[in-house]
Amino acid sequence: MNLTRIAIPTLVCAFLLTACGDKKATPANPGAPAAAPTADVLTKLAAADEFDGKTDKVVSKCPACGLGMDGHADNELDVGGYKLLFCSADQKKAWAADPNKEILALKFPAKK
Repeated sequence: MNLTRIAIPTLVCAFLLTACGDKKATPANPGAPAAAPTADVLTKLAAADEFDGKTDKVVSKCPACGLGMDGHADNELDVGGYKLLFCSADQKKAWAADPNKEILALKFPAKK
């Protein structure tokens, strides 16, 4: 029996098992919320949608900036049928991690 014929496949299997250990799975769509929006989240989204004066399921003011700055279509995040427009890709990325939590924490400034 050739020891190499046994040792190499055993080492390969051991390596693969070690390499595939406790790593967290990457979501298929990292921009998608982990859970469906709750009724509270949808209520907050509707209020954010109305904040710009139009009810069109597009939150055009950046929610990460407290709805003070204009968002851009190239930094769009879809949540619960609403399009949230962010002023930067970094803001979008931060909210994409847990949009439901961020939406629930959103504070609205006083309208001018």
